[in-house]
Amino acid sequence: MVRHGLWAAMLLCVLAWPAHALDAVNHYDVLRGGKKIGDYEIRFSRAGNTLRVVSETRMKVKFLFITAYRYHYWSEEIWQGGVLESVSTEVNDNGERTSTRIEADGGDYVAIDADGSSRRIERAFVTTNHWNVGVVAAQTLYNTITGRLNEVEISGTNDAQSPEAFALQVRGDLDLDTRYDVLGNWLGMIFTHDDGSEIEFRCTDCRNTLEIPS
Repeated sequence: MVRHGLWAAMLLCVLAWPAHALDAVNHYDVLRGGKKIGDYEIRFSRAGNTLRVVSETRMKVKFLFITAYRYHYWSEEIWQGGVLESVSTEVNDNGERTSTRIEADGGDYVAIDADGSSRRIERAFVTTNHWNVGVVAAQTLYNTITGRLNEVEISGTNDAQSPEAFALQVRGDLDLDTRYDVLGNWLGMIFTHDDGSEIEFRCTDCRNTLEIPS
């Protein structure tokens, strides 16, 4: 019942948002072992001092001309006056559907994880949707897939590939390498999947990030 209620609330939120409000889009290729298997898109919409950010991943892996694996990720963040109001996420992992939600409630947040459990968490986190360069100062990430907090250590270096970018190494509960340019645009990331393959999100048109309204 809880999960069904979440899906209904997400649908109402999507239908209620003005269809013409799209302001900017960032695009990425998703690669597995260097071969493209999907796309990642981040869509930004503004209405007054409210920012809506929708992140969506679609992946498909074929084996002998047969689709052996499909993955779809959809997540929506709502920011109001510089404050994160809510994050709603839906995942279809090869037919296994899960959803998570976190929403501001007083000075904290109420989070419902992928198992349907509810808990209160403090505000000191950044989401794992990656577009927000505020992650550089984070020690706690809200995992939008699991609906739980991940403790991490983040270190950074100048990017040898470009003087206008910097690389971050995220270690701890998550293990990935990610990159941003000096303007705060997310350029992509690399990590190792559970099956041992290397997954890369590579920028194709990703320098359109909107600032969080104050």
